[in-house]
Amino acid sequence: MICAAVVACADAACGQAAMQVAPTDSEARCFGEPEDLGMSGCAALIASGRETPLSLASAFNDRGTARLTRRDYAHAIQEFDQAIRLDNDYIEPFLGRCAARAYAGKGLETALADCDAALRLDSGNIDALGLPGLVHFEIGHYDKAIADCDR
Repeated sequence: MICAAVVACADAACGQAAMQVAPTDSEARCFGEPEDLGMSGCAALIASGRETPLSLASAFNDRGTARLTRRDYAHAIQEFDQAIRLDNDYIEPFLGRCAARAYAGKGLETALADCDAALRLDSGNIDALGLPGLVHFEIGHYDKAIADCDR
């Protein structure tokens, strides 16, 4: 029963929203055909050399989210790293990187640090509140996972 509650949290509140892409200024140029998930559009935007750091951070985040959706966790983490380097006040890449590490089952302590960073940026963000439950579940801290999901 404990695992079922945490898995339900992970599948519902903790994981799904992290895979959704927030609207961005570059969205129209970054997102292409559905099967492409914006990968080529984001690559073109990043390579253009004409974007602001905030727009580039958004493009890297969007590309990271596309890679996360494809379960390409290692590359998603690299994309989120780039977004965070460009704008460390942008919550979405911290959430995406936390989710990617949790789903990959690697770097779980660092995933918790990403969740904490997201909570510092927005203490009421539902994903920032729920994702630590998924990470604690992956670590095997089931009591903490349930507490995170209850929160």
